[in-house]
Amino acid sequence: DFTDTQTDLLWEVAICLYDATNYNVYNSTGGVFNDAFQGASFRSDLDSVGLAIRKSVLENAGWSPGSALNIQCFTTKDGTENGPGEITGSDVVDAIGATIDRAGGFLYGGVSSTATTGRAKYAFIYHGNQSLNKAKDIRDWIYREETNHTPTGYSRGLDAVENYGVKANIHVSGTLASAIEWAQPLFNDRIPDLAAQGRVAIIGGVLAEHIMPYFEDNAAAGLFVNSKAIQDGTSVLMSIYDLTTQPEVFWIPERVVRGQTFADILTNHETGNPTGYTATVLDDRYHMKDWFGMPDSQRFKLHKINGVYVFLINGIDARLGLPPGGDQEPDGTKFWNQDSGLHIETRKLLNRLARDQDQQQLVLVFDDWEAYSGRSFTSEL
Repeated sequence: DFTDTQTDLLWEVAICLYDATNYNVYNSTGGVFNDAFQGASFRSDLDSVGLAIRKSVLENAGWSPGSALNIQCFTTKDGTENGPGEITGSDVVDAIGATIDRAGGFLYGGVSSTATTGRAKYAFIYHGNQSLNKAKDIRDWIYREETNHTPTGYSRGLDAVENYGVKANIHVSGTLASAIEWAQPLFNDRIPDLAAQGRVAIIGGVLAEHIMPYFEDNAAAGLFVNSKAIQDGTSVLMSIYDLTTQPEVFWIPERVVRGQTFADILTNHETGNPTGYTATVLDDRYHMKDWFGMPDSQRFKLHKINGVYVFLINGIDARLGLPPGGDQEPDGTKFWNQDSGLHIETRKLLNRLARDQDQQQLVLVFDDWEAYSGRSFTSEL
């Protein structure tokens, strides 16, 4: 089709798919076998195209069933012969598992049918924190039917886990967990059931979400506010949610932290014993980029500060310091649906990470549980 491109590999069968109903199937001698084409499916919700041909075409070209099939998959714009698709050099605009030499007009490499797929990792956190409050107000946070008959509330977050098979990370402050326990304990009962099934993981924290750097432990003065708050907060969560093992990830309120704070996360300075926490959650730019000059290639990696492992919320472009609304800001676009699914730029990011040789990368987003439940934290009761 005049793509101005050669391949470094010998080939036997070429499938040219133009749309759902127009196609050509060639062999390497120029023969056309369009009757072998079985159909195509374009799925924007999966960002994929599926197609099928008769196996006999491949067998006639020398392929043995069960053996590896090597594939070069590439796309062009329409009109590769003096049309919009006629671009400088090679007309190939994208390829899977192959390298494009645009100037030289070559496509190098391909994908084997025996190649294993990578997987992008995407995680989210429900962050729940409320003060001790009237039972009715707490019940309204759990479930409320709006004037348009749309239900909102924390229950929607758990409904999503149960109905769609997703897995969630949940941080509930000790005060909110306690308030729910007396206002509507049946809601709290849902969480240990999901935790036992491995469908939710609990993130620990201090009892009442105080700002930790202002209350750091001071053994010389006999002050152990952080240690006591961590101990009490952990005890409340383990008791209410029937946890048999303590959470290992710790939520720092508002992610306000300094160097000494990490020591309080690791050690109860009143008892001298480890707290049991080994990791926390911070921001990619404000902590890792601004503090340590983290390169962009490390935004989706696990880090370690003063002995504490650090997961990064991917919220603001580490290069620009501004939210661009692109694939560098998945947290800012997590509620922005496009084409019946995730934001397009987030899909591109996950596609790239799934194909990356480094499979130890995580995209992490978070928000107040209220936001995940259909209304913001500031919504009027």
